[in-house]
Amino acid sequence: MVAQDVAVKAHVNDQFGNPVAHQPVTFSAEPSSQMIISQNTVSTNTQGVAEVTMTPERNGSYMVKASLPNGASLEKQLEAIDEKLTLTASSPLIGVYAPTGATLTATLTSANGTPVEGQVINFSVTPEGATLSGGKVRTNSSGQAPVVLTSNKVGTYTVTASFHNGVTIQTQTTVKVTGNSSTAHVASFIADPSTIAATNTDLSTLKATVEDGSGNLIEGLTVYFALKSGSATLTSLTAVTDQNGIATTSVKGAMTGSVT
Repeated sequence: MVAQDVAVKAHVNDQFGNPVAHQPVTFSAEPSSQMIISQNTVSTNTQGVAEVTMTPERNGSYMVKASLPNGASLEKQLEAIDEKLTLTASSPLIGVYAPTGATLTATLTSANGTPVEGQVINFSVTPEGATLSGGKVRTNSSGQAPVVLTSNKVGTYTVTASFHNGVTIQTQTTVKVTGNSSTAHVASFIADPSTIAATNTDLSTLKATVEDGSGNLIEGLTVYFALKSGSATLTSLTAVTDQNGIATTSVKGAMTGSVT
């Protein structure tokens, strides 16, 4: 980030890969007039590392170079930006065909945390199957640019927000689309094992698989369990479906007989 110190390290090895100590390394950057370097030449330590601090004074790209007395050198590109971009989702999990979808909010701030207003944020989503309400949104007075994601296909989608001001910065987040809870039903319900000893400690695991009307598994839905007949105890009366649409609880009993 502009006006912030960046630690730049050069690792010097010999032809066999061994660290070379006490080797002078000269550091430079282009454009040199916009980069402050703490020391131009530094000797390597016992681990073969020479380190300096560089402070970029403007937005943009810099070519940083480390050189040895024998003429060997290595260059790396350094990108300096004056803004920070974050991306958050109102919900990381939504239902397929959900009319409200998930709101993705990109927030653009300056180096000191001040909101940046009036800048265009570009949005994209992958893979196919999800739709964004806009591809380009201008930040408001709070530095925020919101879009809404909806989908007609179950899956996990990656949303990317990017901003260009000499240097492109981007950030990503994911939204998972699961089955539609408005048509939820229990597609299967099993007990494993189906017979247990009446010891009040032996357990049978109960699994309810929840799907929507199109057969899509539903994640994140609360399932309620209850006994209709028999004498037994459920370890939990509620459970939330996992990524496979399965809600799990257990049953135990101290008396013989059938339980429903």
